[in-house]
This record gives sequence, C-alpha cells and structure tokens, in this order.
Amino acid sequence: MVMLKKYELTEQHPDTGLWRIKALRDFGNVAKGDIGGWIEGEKNLSHEGDAWVYGKAEVFGDARVYGDAEVSGDARVSRAKHTSNVWTMTLGKHTITVDGDYLNIGCESHTIKQWLKNFRKIGEMEGYSPEEIERYGDAITMINKWLKADGS
Repeated sequence: MVMLKKYELTEQHPDTGLWRIKALRDFGNVAKGDIGGWIEGEKNLSHEGDAWVYGKAEVFGDARVYGDAEVSGDARVSRAKHTSNVWTMTLGKHTITVDGDYLNIGCESHTIKQWLKNFRKIGEMEGYSPEEIERYGDAITMINKWLKADGS
C-alpha cells in the first residue's frame, strides 16, 4: 500500500530553521491547501491519520505528532534525546539545562547555534530586561566555548 503524503514543507523560518507546512489533501478538519504550523522535519508529523500542527505552533527535536493529535496555539513541542552529558546551572529567572547540543532555558529548547543567533529575540518575547538578556547571552556563549573545548 502506498502512503500519500498529506503535507509538504514550504518556507523555512529564518530564525528557528523550522518549516511551515501546507496540506496536500483533505483529512480530518484540514482542507487541501491549508497552511499549518512549523515543524523541524517530516519526522515530527506523521503523514498517516488526522494529526496536524496548526497556526503558530512548533514541533521539533525528537517530538512526534501522529494519530489524531492536534498541536495549536502558541504550543512548542520538543523532545530531546538525552545524552550522558547533561548538566544545569541557575542564572536569574531560569535554570539552564545543557543536554548534548540543546540548551533548555525555561520553556524554550533550542540548539546552541539557534540560541546564539536568537537569544535577544527570545529574551524580549519572554519579557527579560536588557541586562538579563545580555547575562543569558554571555552564559550561552560561555557554554558554547566549554562544549567546543570538551570536543562536544
């Protein structure tokens, strides 16, 4: 049995690297041509069932949406593979968790490369003061240097 793809990847977000999805056929509450949310790749959203990512919602990392699941609103769904190199540090409002190539700060989880590029925008969206944004930026830069020195 040949599985028909239900969506395609369209534009790539310049900040997150996630892809906008567009329905290629009707299924569930989705009509052919509907624009969906953002995913990192096809591994994140099944082509089977009625699962869909709506609007501004984001799915990335090892998270998978399948069956009849729906992700919508401002939801950000991530599931990182944990490595043996997990550590944390507390700085200001949130704890920074380092897990392989991912940094988790509060509810935000991104690769270190994404954090280095976007920490100011994310900090502003989260309501951080300019001083807090710079402090977290310094910490992200320092962690990146540590990991490179460690060979990670």
